[in-house]
Amino acid sequence: MNLMPLDKNYVVEKRNIVNEMKANGWTLQELRFFNLYVAKINARKPETRLVRFTLETFEKLMGLKRTQAKDLEPTVARLLGKTIFIPEERGGFTGFQLFKECKVSKDDSNEWYVEIDAHDKFLPLLFEFQKYYFNYPLWVILRLASTNHFRMYEILKQYEYAGTRSISLVDLRDMLGIEPEQYKEWYDFKKRVLDSCQAALLEKTDIKYTYEPIRNGRGGKVTGINFFIEKNSDYVDQLCFDEFLDPKDNFPDAVIAAPMGEEVKETLPKKSATEKKKALDEAKKSDFWYYAYEKAKKATHIKVTPEQYARGIVENWNAAGYETITDLVESGEISRRDVDKKPSFDLDELVAQQQRHTQRKRAGGEK
Repeated sequence: MNLMPLDKNYVVEKRNIVNEMKANGWTLQELRFFNLYVAKINARKPETRLVRFTLETFEKLMGLKRTQAKDLEPTVARLLGKTIFIPEERGGFTGFQLFKECKVSKDDSNEWYVEIDAHDKFLPLLFEFQKYYFNYPLWVILRLASTNHFRMYEILKQYEYAGTRSISLVDLRDMLGIEPEQYKEWYDFKKRVLDSCQAALLEKTDIKYTYEPIRNGRGGKVTGINFFIEKNSDYVDQLCFDEFLDPKDNFPDAVIAAPMGEEVKETLPKKSATEKKKALDEAKKSDFWYYAYEKAKKATHIKVTPEQYARGIVENWNAAGYETITDLVESGEISRRDVDKKPSFDLDELVAQQQRHTQRKRAGGEK
């Protein structure tokens, strides 16, 4: 087996629809294992579906002491029992297991390993996707110390390029895996979940956030949360991979990539003064965009115009693979209600302008 050193630039590439799954019943160790599996495959190579870990790495990830092979059976059984539920267009859902087989054995060098393979039904969500996905650094898997912190990071990281995310309290609890009897009072949920996650992400990850509750009428019951997400340039990465991973572990096909935001800065075309003015006028007409800008400005003290803010969101959507408003609705990034009520910012036209600009530039029409 060809061994490669671990690189801190390895990333987890994940479909949005997989990230939206409920985390009920998942332990932190199981989440780490699942996401390390995703980091070890290459989404452009379905043949990498079978992933092998050294036994030492498996034990560290799962929080196990030195074990005998038979002692691993309960842990393996729990991994093989993990399921995902995909919503159907006409209502209902399809559910299936994430993994179909796990082997604990010895290699030709008499070294123990754990090998796991994804379920066939899961493969379309793991491989050969070109849009509706995001990525984040592998090391984040290991730094966060609770399921709430880890899932909150993923839930917000998916929307880092947009800068905001609004989510109902019911959906947020489901995605975090919080049981109905836990943190039923708003004060408890705020303190033990929102504030705790906020502090953890600020200290240990590459993003940070502020938030405000969405209430049912003035002073009414909290029904959702508005999150405002920023890049966190103040974190310090103090984690060594060998705290959790065997240095001998193999990453032959793992993806090494720059954060999406850095790629966007290099590839997006500049806009003319006329285009900027048009975008500004459109942004000001739209309650949806201008409201988001005002909220972000209040929460994060951003120093950009409404036009720049709205354009930045759209450009990042485009860079992430969204070509039309229909794409955004189908992916769940924005709701059909928002499109129907507030359609004045023409995403489709802006995307078309960007595509024409790029085509002219490639053809030598612009320098």
